[in-house]
Parts: sequence; structure tokens; C-alpha cells
Amino acid sequence: MTISFAGAHVRRSAPDSTRKVNNPSLRSGVQYQTKKALPDFDDYFGLQKMTLDELINSGTDFRFPDNPSTDYASLLRCEESNVNSSPLTKSNAIIPWTKYTPRVAIIGGGMSGMMTAFQLKKTGMDVTIYEAGGDPNSDKFNGAGRIKVSYLNWDGNDQCELGAMRFPNTSYLYWSYVKKLQAISGTQEFLAFPNPLKVPTAFRGNANNNPQLIALYDNPREGQQKSKLPSPYKEIVASHLQSFNDYRPTGADLTTEEIKKIASSKETDGTYYPRTNTDLDKLKRWWTLALADLGTMTYREFLIYRGISLPNIEIIGYIGMGTGGFSPLFDVSAVELFRLFIWDFDAEFSNPFQYKLPGAFSSKLKELGVTINYNKPVLGVGHYPADINMNRPTYQILTANRNLTQHRYGFDYIVYAMTHVAAQKLLSGSQQAFRDAGWSDPKFTFPFYDDSAKFNGFKSEIRGDLELQTGINAVKIFQRINSPVNGTELNALKTVLSVQV
Repeated sequence: MTISFAGAHVRRSAPDSTRKVNNPSLRSGVQYQTKKALPDFDDYFGLQKMTLDELINSGTDFRFPDNPSTDYASLLRCEESNVNSSPLTKSNAIIPWTKYTPRVAIIGGGMSGMMTAFQLKKTGMDVTIYEAGGDPNSDKFNGAGRIKVSYLNWDGNDQCELGAMRFPNTSYLYWSYVKKLQAISGTQEFLAFPNPLKVPTAFRGNANNNPQLIALYDNPREGQQKSKLPSPYKEIVASHLQSFNDYRPTGADLTTEEIKKIASSKETDGTYYPRTNTDLDKLKRWWTLALADLGTMTYREFLIYRGISLPNIEIIGYIGMGTGGFSPLFDVSAVELFRLFIWDFDAEFSNPFQYKLPGAFSSKLKELGVTINYNKPVLGVGHYPADINMNRPTYQILTANRNLTQHRYGFDYIVYAMTHVAAQKLLSGSQQAFRDAGWSDPKFTFPFYDDSAKFNGFKSEIRGDLELQTGINAVKIFQRINSPVNGTELNALKTVLSVQV
């Protein structure tokens, strides 16, 4: 069965149940459902279940507000016949680099780092990953970034996921790579994560400093949720939800509720509609205006701005949307909360094969020729204008192995596949780390500190971007450091991109 407790997810063997999928409503490309399918529930647990193919198709048409022009399902279609094909090139093959092959260092060997390495390697780049943790294929206790599996006994039958454990059905990239990298059948069934409301739920809170039961929910099997949420809590939850759905950024014509429809290509009743390029332009403009409104505002500040009283905000802290406490998110950027609202999770699912995914991904990268340095934390990153080994300007990586012996390597590009907190710590300490290692050449430039050009073509905006991100470790960073490297190869890379990225 599935048990949730204090941020952990325990998986135990469950009765086997598989079924054939014969669902004409599964969509690909621009085909659309005309009728909402009723959810399917597991008889043993009472939780919603979906096959892997159904999960993949659930996110096919979703567009992220930060980059609505990219159609991930169409972009990755070439991988369906050959996972080693490159979706970033017009020919789906390696770029014929002429002058030199770009060298890329990826700091962080979690899922985002491995995904980045996977796609860049397929363009023919020379890719190296630096990961402070161990190889997931050498020790079952090693994970990958936020995937961290522990074991309740030594026979390995009971795994306890201490990291990422809930995956929305709209996560097209995640579910598609679960299928591609782990060779899991599309008919394999997955159960919804036992979130509050998905299982019989009770909430307790304080009223006048006296603990009391304030909410009860029956099991919503067959989609019939029976709420016993009393007043005034029912009204507070409704106003909380409405404060997001009715929000309209300054200068915008649409509300969050209307933008969610465009992002998901889905009507409020669950049916799908053909989304146009004009719709996507509206989504992009709306998000730009929302960023201008909410850029420095926290979640708590947004609720105050929307007129919710401080006592009601305290209640929201332990009721949330009726699904549990939101108080740990109060200091998170309001932008991050809006990403979650626009993403509009229909359901979050567990993956009982999650613990095998890091090892499968690592093996695939090594097969492609990606160099992965496990147990090698990065101490600092700097730029040097005259690398004698590579005969061009490069970024320098300062690493330390287990006995703290320092090494230095040169790369054309650096990818920070880590949380904004970890990236800020690394970059802010890079200058001192290089000095401590004896690299005090004044020609070194450190992106976190040097905003002005010490050499032609260098521009760093990462410090401001990192400092704007507050509160949540998994926040997305969409800024980049422009590389000082120029040449026909980089121009060629721009011309072979088949989609806007």
C-alpha cells in the first residue's frame, strides 16, 4: 500500500493489476477530445489510476507560461522512433562542428542536469557533469538531486522516497522519459499520490487558542467529494482560490482563470479546444505583465494585496486550498505560486519505479559518451580570457575530490543545474575559492561579481536573477550568462534549432 508521512513516501508491494488500453480519446498533435473522460479509480486503494500512456497524453498540449512557444510533445517526437535522435537539430543528427567542438560543463547531476547533458550531447557537444554525490548505479543509497531513496530493510523490497515523490499528470517531459529510459510499458498503471482529499482526510487547527477538528472529507471515489468543511473555513478557502483565479495583471485583459484555459488547451469542464498562435501570444503577454506586477512580491504579500485579512491568512496557513497547510510557502515568491496555479494540476501521481530512474539515466548518458564525475563537488567558477590548453577564452571549473586536491578545467559553457540557493552559494564563494587554491591571476573574471565587461562579449545577469528568487529551492531560473565565445559554430547552432527555445 501507499503511506504518506512527514515528507516521505513509502512504497510497498501492492496487488498486481494491469489492463489493456483501448481509448480513442488519447491525443497526439492537434487531435482534441470532445468529451471529458471520467476518472478511473483503483478498487484496492480507492485512488485514481492512469496508465503511463494516459499520463503522457495528459500533458501533451500544456504550455509553460515562461516559454509558451515551445511544444515539447512535437519537439520530442523524433525520439519516439530513436531516443538517441536530437530534437534540437533540423536533421535530428549531430551538428558537424567545424572549428572546434564546444565543451560544456554541467554542475549538478540531478534530473535537470542529466536531461541537459542528454540533449546537448545529442547535438555533438563535449559534455561533462560534476556531481557532489555518488553514482546511483554503484550504491542503491545514492540518488540524483531531489530524488533520494532510502530503504526500510536490507532486502530492498520497501523503498522510502525522501525527495521528489509527487508528479503531476501534466508533467509531459517527466512521464515521457520514464517510458523511454526505463522501458516501461505504456499500459503500466500508476496510482494518484494519497494527497488530502484523495483519501479520507481530517484537519485540525486552533480557534481562540483551542485545538479543534475543523474539516472532514470523505473518500472522493468516483469523483464525488463530500466536504464537511464548516463555516467560516469553507468561505476562506473559496476566497483564497478566488484571489488567484480573478487576478488580472496591470494592463492585462484576461484573468488567471482564463489564462489557465490557454495554457492547458482545456475548457473548465475538462474538454479540449483548438488553441491558436494568437492564444499563445496572449499567454506570453499576460505572463510578462504578471512578472512586472509580482516580481518582488511574496505569497503572503500577494494575499494581503488581494484583500485577505491577516487572521484569514493564518487559517490559510493550515487549510491551504482545503488540501493542507500552505504556511511554509508564505515567504515564497508569488510568481512561483502562479506557476503552480497556471500549471493547474489535475492530479499528482506516484511512481513506484522512481528509485531506478537515476541509474537508468546515468547509464544512458555514459553510453552516449557523456563524462560524469561523481563525488566531485565544484568549489568555484571563473572566466579566463586566454586558456593556453584550448587556445580560446574559457570558463574555469575548480573542483575538489575526496581528499580536497584541487583541479582546474576549461569549458566554453557552464550550466548550473541546481537550486538557486546552491547556485548563489557557489558563485558568491568562487572568487575566494580560486584565491585559496592559488589562482590569483587578475585576468580571472567571476560572473557573480563582475557585471561590467573585462573583455569583449561578456555579460552576466545571473546575480540579479538569483537574488530575485526567494523562498523555494525548486524555483526555475530562466536567465542565462551570455558566453564570450564567438564563432561560426555558435551561429550554426542557432540556425539548426527547429523551434524557438
